Amino acid sequence: MLQSSSPRTSHPLDLPLPRRPGEVSLSAFTLLFSELVQLHQTSASSVSDFESLLSKSGWEVGSRTYLMSSQVQGGKNREIRVLGVLQFLSSTIWTSLFNKKADSLEKSLNSSSEYMIHDSNPLPTIFCEVPSSLSSFNPASFVSGIVKGALETAGFGCEVTAHRVDEGEGNRTVFLVNFCREVMEREEAFV
Repeated sequence: MLQSSSPRTSHPLDLPLPRRPGEVSLSAFTLLFSELVQLHQTSASSVSDFESLLSKSGWEVGSRTYLMSSQVQGGKNREIRVLGVLQFLSSTIWTSLFNKKADSLEKSLNSSSEYMIHDSNPLPTIFCEVPSSLSSFNPASFVSGIVKGALETAGFGCEVTAHRVDEGEGNRTVFLVNFCREVMEREEAFV
């Protein structure tokens, strides 16, 4: 068998892009999210309606991502406790979607049914410039829909809202998760 003495040179554009399986490029996400925002903006009658439409789109992503993530783990050991499912969401699911874990997860001091997921510069807010006419609009409502979709698919009924916290140059968002009464009654039964 003959071997070539000089390696075959290839053009950089002929080489495959280095990506993890299933990884989506940031530019592709930005383009698709921009189109989604424009689509919902034209059909929304108010800022709250606009955020609700984005959240519903995020719900589908969260639901499917939860199902996919739980299948990857063999479908075994389904989380049945609130803290367990929130930790799975803020680490495993967050990493699969945003390539990083959420910054923190904490329980509210005001209510036993409320938890907060903190994230600095959530992906939908990085490239989204909000006009002054929509100053109360939060593009992270898409992520709140993802959180709600994942939790409801896991069997944890809840309401999720995104709250922007301006800190100097950074843009931190707190996702407030408020579990329904049935979930909290089930949780108390474990204690």
